[in-house]
Amino acid sequence: GNRTVFNRNEEQTKPFDLIVKASSGYKAQKQETNGLSGSYGIVNLAAPSSTDLSFSFEDSENGEPVTLEAFHFSVFDIDQSKKAQEKMQVGGFNSYTVYPHSEVHQEITGDGRTLFKSTAIGHLCDNP
Repeated sequence: GNRTVFNRNEEQTKPFDLIVKASSGYKAQKQETNGLSGSYGIVNLAAPSSTDLSFSFEDSENGEPVTLEAFHFSVFDIDQSKKAQEKMQVGGFNSYTVYPHSEVHQEITGDGRTLFKSTAIGHLCDNP
């Protein structure tokens, strides 16, 4: 699959990278936009398509796996157009929080993952 190094964390005793791997079905609209953009990580996905993503951490110097006590992950800009709706299914977490006024529907799917999907049309002015 595809592999992107998203972040180099220099705040810990040893620096480590967040590695995002996409399944073989991954199709980007603009793959060159993947990676860091300021403080945000971007995963670009062509519509209509889907992929599975896995997240792991590696030592920046030797590539060895790193285990963290906790991992907090935020998603921004889940919205839709007249033709397409953004959604994601997430599993393997302890809890989640959704901003009180967000326009995102949440439900538990048959396989136990949580589905988050947009409920409103987005505009460029509401992008982070």
